[in-house]
Amino acid sequence: MKLNNQLFITNNPITSDWVNLSEFSLSMDIDDFNILDFFNSDHYKNDFLNQVLKNSNNDLHLEPMFIGNKLKMSKFKIFNYTELISFLKNYMSDIEVWGEDFNSNFLKIYNKVYNYFDCINIFYVLDKEDFNEEDEEVSNDFILYDYYLLILGVDTSNRKLFTFEWASD
Repeated sequence: MKLNNQLFITNNPITSDWVNLSEFSLSMDIDDFNILDFFNSDHYKNDFLNQVLKNSNNDLHLEPMFIGNKLKMSKFKIFNYTELISFLKNYMSDIEVWGEDFNSNFLKIYNKVYNYFDCINIFYVLDKEDFNEEDEEVSNDFILYDYYLLILGVDTSNRKLFTFEWASD
């Protein structure tokens, strides 16, 4: 596996809604790829963290939400393209839970990353809402995130893994 590209997407410097998008090439046969292997790899521990944060002299960034070697497949929601889009639209439409500002900020980010989903065949999603701070799979920074979605997409045709760390802190 090799990190090809990484983008940090935000609405503007004032809002705290962001996506850290990473693209990896898969060196193994796609049939041999296991999503949990990614979480147990150095790629999750090292490459996954946004390069801007890694290169800063500032240790004030939050840890990724999930502890890779503690994750189990049963915690993932698995979607195809249509199901993921439906999930995200439902997620952002719950104004009673999130409020008007969330809906507006989430939609702006959604519009910036939506096109990346086109080539992906299968999505694995972890949602902060499915965990609590006592769960062994979550980092100590769990309570500092307003919301946190980790979307992993596999493009089987081109043997690529896309990670979308989508959050607000």
